[in-house]
Amino acid sequence: PAGWPRECMNILSKLIAYEKDDIKYALPFLRPSYIGDTNPNFTDIQNRLYLNLYRNHLDFHRDVVNIFRTCERNFPDASCELRLMIGGIEKLFSEIWSRYLLYRKPNEVG
Repeated sequence: PAGWPRECMNILSKLIAYEKDDIKYALPFLRPSYIGDTNPNFTDIQNRLYLNLYRNHLDFHRDVVNIFRTCERNFPDASCELRLMIGGIEKLFSEIWSRYLLYRKPNEVG
């Protein structure tokens, strides 16, 4: 895929690869175990990108943000290890997403 799907795949790859102190922060969120079976996890989002199931970059953004919000709901204690991990990923996502929007071609579909 080209255009926004490729950019979203690149963004997702950076989120999945994020690690700190030799801990892969995305690992618990690659499967439904911590965010529930009905919510997308990073593997689901990756598959949806590969299968071109997103209409645009905003659908991708919605699913990624949904992981953050679901984790907050499921683990209300902000000092919980999973909340700290997803918080690190969310911070990275916000930074990358802001750059993506800043440099995105205005005439690009999606």
